[in-house]
Amino acid sequence: MAKLHRSIDPIRMEEAKERTMTAVMDRIEPKPQTIFWRSILRPVLIPTVALLVILAVLFFPDTNPPIDDPGVLSAYDSQKLAELSYLSGNFIGANLTVSLPYYAFLADGDETEFEQEDVRINFYFDTLRVYLEDIDFTQVVQSEVLTDSEFDYLITFELHDKSYSFYVRIDGSDLVGELIVGAIIFDVTGTLEETDTETRFDLEAISGDDYVRIQYRYEVEDEIESKYEVQSRINGVETEQEIKVSREDNEEEVEIKDGDNEYTLKREVEDGETIYKLEYKINGVEGEARIVETTDINGNAIFQYSVKEGDIEKDIERGRPHYDFDDEDEDEDDDNPGNDNPGNQSYDGSSTLIQNSL
Repeated sequence: MAKLHRSIDPIRMEEAKERTMTAVMDRIEPKPQTIFWRSILRPVLIPTVALLVILAVLFFPDTNPPIDDPGVLSAYDSQKLAELSYLSGNFIGANLTVSLPYYAFLADGDETEFEQEDVRINFYFDTLRVYLEDIDFTQVVQSEVLTDSEFDYLITFELHDKSYSFYVRIDGSDLVGELIVGAIIFDVTGTLEETDTETRFDLEAISGDDYVRIQYRYEVEDEIESKYEVQSRINGVETEQEIKVSREDNEEEVEIKDGDNEYTLKREVEDGETIYKLEYKINGVEGEARIVETTDINGNAIFQYSVKEGDIEKDIERGRPHYDFDDEDEDEDDDNPGNDNPGNQSYDGSSTLIQNSL
């Protein structure tokens, strides 16, 4: 009990306290994160931190997938796709026979080279005169962005009382689609390429065993010139044509090369009446024709050809060419409107009009 009443030495007590505190602090490890942030937040290192943040944004961007948006098809692309689909449908649809029995000679004489090819010439005139008329594709074409469909766009237009619907999906420079004329569906594939000096479209339309391939080139020089190279196989017969549309000084001209035969078509106004002039070379024989469009008592179009070939002159009347899709009943699917939108039988009409030039 005597030990409990021994005297306390103040100096030794302080030494003991110091030894205890030192031992405790030696066992406490410093926190690396705290030391790191204390050092990095020093004023001299703040610019370095900002640089690290910028690098992180640049090299580790938002990884969320982009919104699937086809964007807006330009008015020019819509117009050219409409032109190519129009040519494709007509070349496949035409069977080069006339729909009406108009074939009258109003002057006697020998048979002309024109008469050897008049069915084909009549088709060329009926199809290609749109390039010479007051209206053009920019005035009649509408383009829509589709939703809930396997296609991105719907291009629609109407020419010569016939409606065309072209459903298109574009992936980079490639396109696929379906062209509907009447009740006929054409499967379409192609490419679109544009450079600083040239625009190029390649399109192939297929219906059964028939096909049409069209290569389109556009260049701007002293005159505006568009070229169409057409390859087709219709009813087992293969043909090639080159079509050139030129515009200079507000005048349009269409040139057709079909093998060794050549045709040049122009439009003029005489005394308030629209006429077309055709210059041709068939089998080495040159000639010309003046063309006027009229109608019969039933309102059907009639093309009157006044042909002059050497010393021979003849007047010939032809009806509009027959097209396979003219035989189809366009109203037969009215009870099933879902069939009007390929790739989307449950189409609810959702679309966005992106061009409407009327």
